Amino acid sequence: KNQPTEKQEKAIKTAKASDYIGFCARYGTGARLAHKKYGVGTVMTQESGLILVRFADGSVRSFSLAVLYEKSLTD
Repeated sequence: KNQPTEKQEKAIKTAKASDYIGFCARYGTGARLAHKKYGVGTVMTQESGLILVRFADGSVRSFSLAVLYEKSLTD
């Protein structure tokens, strides 16, 4: 009986969308990112939902913002 109402579901989706937009906005070019596996890096580019990050060890990795967000891979 504890099914969320349509209105509650919409509110949850709206809040999640808003959180995701805020999450993406945090990781523009030049931003610092603390990845749970790779450590701290600097965002080099953000384009079409993908970011390119250079880490302290010199490695450069590409990440989907949606995956980072959904899997909570940042600190």
